[in-house]
Amino acid sequence: FFFQAEDGIRDYKVTGVQTCALPISRGIVSPVAGRVIRKFGQTGGGIGRSEGWTWRAEPNATVRAPAQGTVEYSGTLKGWGKVLILRLGGQYHLVLAGMDSANAVAGGQFAAGEPVGRMGTGTDPELYLEIRKDGAPMDPARWLKSAAGG
Repeated sequence: FFFQAEDGIRDYKVTGVQTCALPISRGIVSPVAGRVIRKFGQTGGGIGRSEGWTWRAEPNATVRAPAQGTVEYSGTLKGWGKVLILRLGGQYHLVLAGMDSANAVAGGQFAAGEPVGRMGTGTDPELYLEIRKDGAPMDPARWLKSAAGG
């Protein structure tokens, strides 16, 4: 993954192999209550092709872990707000971006549905979710159990 961190470009390398069963094989849950406004492969809103899904949420809404995972990265990235990268198992990772606050540290673990952060208090906050396998983006639709709207 390459992100524009507040302190410059960061090459985030995902290392290691986990041999346990993939938690997302059972599906993932929507990370925030709201309406899906952009899905994988769509364009618009001044961005290129989306490599994930974007939800429009209520101000100050709770963000929940979509699946069981271990925090690989927790921090602020320029243009993305607070970002969490969760290792889900195998070569799968999940990215959540656009939060105002996150209650996670690298190495921490979350169960599916557990609160991981909050949206901002501004008008129409958006949360971005991306799933990657071996660094390549994958459409979250194949795993989402339910998603409001869109």
